[in-house]
Amino acid sequence: MRDLFVSGFILAFLPTSFRRPFIGLLLFTLLAYMRVQDLTWGFARYQRWKDLALATAASALENLGFRQVTAFWRAMGAWSAIRRSRQTWGVMTRTGFNEAP
Repeated sequence: MRDLFVSGFILAFLPTSFRRPFIGLLLFTLLAYMRVQDLTWGFARYQRWKDLALATAASALENLGFRQVTAFWRAMGAWSAIRRSRQTWGVMTRTGFNEAP
């Protein structure tokens, strides 16, 4: 029932949000805040504390490594751009395909 109310509320204010972008910004900000409330209600979906602990650990561990490597690559690219060094791909020989007849 709550989902129908929220959907009706959004659909009712959708034309107004196109005419007045500030109203649309407020509407979708409200939706973002309601997502936090939905996640709070979602706490009841996990029956055991072990499930909640595993979900929390997975969300914390998924960012380890990837963000650091990406930041390193971006820093190296920025340093190369500052030095104006010429980047080349080098020689790449094709493998896995037969010669054309």
